Amino acid sequence: MLKQDFRYALRSLAKHRGFSIVAIVTLAIGIGANSAIFGLVDAVMLRPLPHIEQPERLVWVSTVTENGRLQPVSYADFIDYRDQGGVFADAMAFTLMPVNLLIDGGEPERLKGQLVTGGYFSVLGARPALGRTFAPEEDRTPGSHPVVVISHALWTRRFAADPAAVGTSIVVNGHRYTVIGVAAKDFVGAAVGEEPDVWLPAMMHAEAMPRPAGLLTERNASTFQMIGRLKPGVSAGEADAAVRTIAARIAKEHPRTRKDFSAVASAMTGGLRPSNNGEALPIAALGLGVTAVVLLIACANVANLLLGRAASRRREIGIRLALGASRGRLVRQLLTESLVLAFVAGVLGTLLAAWSLELLVKYLELPFLLDLSLDARTLGWTAAICALTAVAFGLVPALSATRPALVPALREDALSGGSGRRSRTQGAFVVGQMALSLMLLGCAGLLLRSLRRANTVDVGIPTKDQLVALSLDIGAQGYSPEKSAAFYRELVRRAQELPGVRSASLASLVPLGGTMVGGGLQIEGQGEAGMTFESDIWPGYFSTLGIPLLSGRDFTLDDRAGAPGVVIINETLARRYWGNASPIGKRIKMSDGEDTPYLEIVAVAKDAKYDDLTERPRPMAYLPRQQRTSFRSDVTLLVRAEREPEALIPSLKATVRAMEPALALFDVQTMRQYIEQRIDKERATTRLLSLFGLISLGLAAVGMYGVVAYVVSMRTREFGVRIALGARSADVLSLVLGEGARLAMIGVGVGLVLTLAAAQLIRGLLIDVGAADVIAFIGAAALLSASSMLASYIPARRATRVDPAVALRNE
Repeated sequence: MLKQDFRYALRSLAKHRGFSIVAIVTLAIGIGANSAIFGLVDAVMLRPLPHIEQPERLVWVSTVTENGRLQPVSYADFIDYRDQGGVFADAMAFTLMPVNLLIDGGEPERLKGQLVTGGYFSVLGARPALGRTFAPEEDRTPGSHPVVVISHALWTRRFAADPAAVGTSIVVNGHRYTVIGVAAKDFVGAAVGEEPDVWLPAMMHAEAMPRPAGLLTERNASTFQMIGRLKPGVSAGEADAAVRTIAARIAKEHPRTRKDFSAVASAMTGGLRPSNNGEALPIAALGLGVTAVVLLIACANVANLLLGRAASRRREIGIRLALGASRGRLVRQLLTESLVLAFVAGVLGTLLAAWSLELLVKYLELPFLLDLSLDARTLGWTAAICALTAVAFGLVPALSATRPALVPALREDALSGGSGRRSRTQGAFVVGQMALSLMLLGCAGLLLRSLRRANTVDVGIPTKDQLVALSLDIGAQGYSPEKSAAFYRELVRRAQELPGVRSASLASLVPLGGTMVGGGLQIEGQGEAGMTFESDIWPGYFSTLGIPLLSGRDFTLDDRAGAPGVVIINETLARRYWGNASPIGKRIKMSDGEDTPYLEIVAVAKDAKYDDLTERPRPMAYLPRQQRTSFRSDVTLLVRAEREPEALIPSLKATVRAMEPALALFDVQTMRQYIEQRIDKERATTRLLSLFGLISLGLAAVGMYGVVAYVVSMRTREFGVRIALGARSADVLSLVLGEGARLAMIGVGVGLVLTLAAAQLIRGLLIDVGAADVIAFIGAAALLSASSMLASYIPARRATRVDPAVALRNE
């Protein structure tokens, strides 16, 4: 029986090829969009990275802080988890590390590196394409084995894929290392978005990068990501219980640094680290939600087509009912036709998704190297979507088509029977399409408005259009703090003397650079006060950026090591703890250590945006870099230009090269470019919503056209009579367009309510734009209304050309 239904469905759909093609293409767009976005989510969040063996046996181990946040583990904790838990066959740890690379005869280059323990490659099951990975003895003695494994991409780009590269030496952060191996072509490390260029033994940390002396010994040096491979028969839950037990013992033995800290072991379920899953989940949900809306619109469109087609099949269905066919049997037959449509569209949609995935990644500017092939999980998702889609667009038309009164269905006026009810159902579908389309367009409009405001929003840096930034890491070349300070002092002096430069300074953190550093704050006489963010800066920082000092003085070159400790705070921090009173002369310190000195507040600076454009005012403390005994070795040179900042970049690069030829420069760009980098998430979301908003607009317009065309076909005789009685073409045109306008107005009304609700979900992405922005809503509603009227106009024009003689002859 089922086989007969499928045969009949195929014959019926083949007979009406025009209808079938339109329905399949419409559904393929909706199914393909869902398949593509799910494929992208799968590649980022669900699919194990290539060249990782048995990922189901791997677990991430993370520290859980007192406030429940996940963070890396310390090396000392890693050793305990690895050796004392009894659940790991082996374990490894790694930490990200930017490196300056110099290959003999080439230019210095800033790359991504990782310090890794000896089991890094073996735990992941990654085999090299060339040479070898780290031997056990290279993971035992600090500073004894200067060896490095390089990525396949670096080997291809800098060594021209020459096998002789293995055994050669390269300079990493001012020290020579021997290349012992080349990673496999598709190996990108343990997590998406990191893709290291070089791997170095953790035992070489002192030579590879200036780090605190206690990196491998102190419990609070939480910088290593840990992955363990489970022993046979051990579950992830058992591993979690084991590391929690060890963490409790560590917290008891080291209460000063690990009090209230715990640990968690979580299964490796994709390419993201556990701490990043929480950030990616809302974005993934947004993408899947948007494409689900597009699919709903496509389903409504095809449902309308089926309702229109049902009118021409009323006599066929009436005859079958008269011959004894049950309603359930007919519903099953019609749903079988819907299922065939859905699965043919699913095949086409899958092909569309496979073709468009790479284009989608480029369009959204996602900074990942991903395996974008459609795997079994994505194909299974697509098959499930096809089945649900068949029911979604086929059930209502099937039920509607199989309940006509038997006598009218067998009469000549079968086409007109039930047309009013069917017209209302079709109209409801169109209203739903338009409302959902307006929701996507309205949210896209909000984000577009937000991006436009990003370049004009007040970030507290009035001279941002004249600023250029250039980052460097002299400490990576082995410079001591004293030698680094002398280098930076000379660099600022030379930069200030360049033609076209108004002023120059240095900072450890670039405003809006997205790399905020915070710590505990104590106020003299009050004790612990809370958290504040901090930045190490050079004299002239505020005048270079144009941030005014509201009171007090700027730092000078006299604020050096050995001089009384000083600090400048922003107005938010000042207002929070001193209200309207002046904090000048008060003393604070940035750590709870007993030997940490208090610093005197010498000025209050105006607030600025420090991390991103959507942030609320936050407390900030600026410290003179020359007084810092422990600081980040990388800094950013900030220069304010007389005119075009881009023109200064070549001369600034030449100045640094003249002082240190082997030093790699990075993030060389204007402040405007920095700001644009900080809205990459908002930009990607805007592009996503705009793309699918336009697709939904097209589908809604097609739906409107279909309903108005159906109304025109049902009322052809009426229009013929009206024209015969003297009605003008403009009267008929107005009558038909009125039907479209009525549906459009209802759709816009419902859509505005949905848009207001949906806008709350993207509120955190909006920059200086309210979630109920009138301009964005009016623009989206106008665009949707215009497209609806255009879709209505085409069948309306056809109605004005009805021949009265033909219409009356049919009557």
